[in-house]
Amino acid sequence: MPIDDDVPGQQGQEYLGLYPAIERVPAGSGFMTAAVEPGGFHRMPVAEFGRGLGQLYGF
Repeated sequence: MPIDDDVPGQQGQEYLGLYPAIERVPAGSGFMTAAVEPGGFHRMPVAEFGRGLGQLYGF
């Protein structure tokens, strides 16, 4: 069922806020590539996300 979103200029992007984004985030003394949940408060290593494993960790 499509999401009814009448925001102009957002055609085809209705679902982007439902899924984690893949980003480089600070981790310890460096950075890691992680799946970041839409709210931006939790992350999971991208390898675990890709295998469907793990849990989201707070920043």
